[in-house]
Amino acid sequence: MFLDASAIVAIINKEQKSHQLLLALSNQSKSRYCSPMAKYEAVVSLARIKHKTTHNHAEKIEQAAITVTKFIENFEIVLVATEPNHTEVAFAAYAKFGRGSGHSAKLNMGDCFAYAMAKSLKVPLLFIGNDFIHTDIESALSDPLP
Repeated sequence: MFLDASAIVAIINKEQKSHQLLLALSNQSKSRYCSPMAKYEAVVSLARIKHKTTHNHAEKIEQAAITVTKFIENFEIVLVATEPNHTEVAFAAYAKFGRGSGHSAKLNMGDCFAYAMAKSLKVPLLFIGNDFIHTDIESALSDPLP
């Protein structure tokens, strides 16, 4: 499975549906993947959400990066770098499902790359939210979460 930043943040923050995401992640017997871009997006999101008590921006990012890195290590998630063919798949995803396309998914850049990575690796995508459910991506959950 490929982990979108939304799933990483939801699990770390113990959001309402995090238990289902964690169960899917824990039950995954095959390889788990994430990209540096998804890791970056998770760190930035987590820094904005979780570390509000710290006024030092650099410290917020550092704390969030440590948290996300430990999460990735604990679940033995393989970081897979993007390659030129992933960019082409991301372009196609943006054309079909991206913001400005008129499609209800309204994928942003990070979403398009998560989509591209999952499609290219031929694995389901672990995510939360109302974006990917409107695409043709295979969900790692039997009942995708809005």
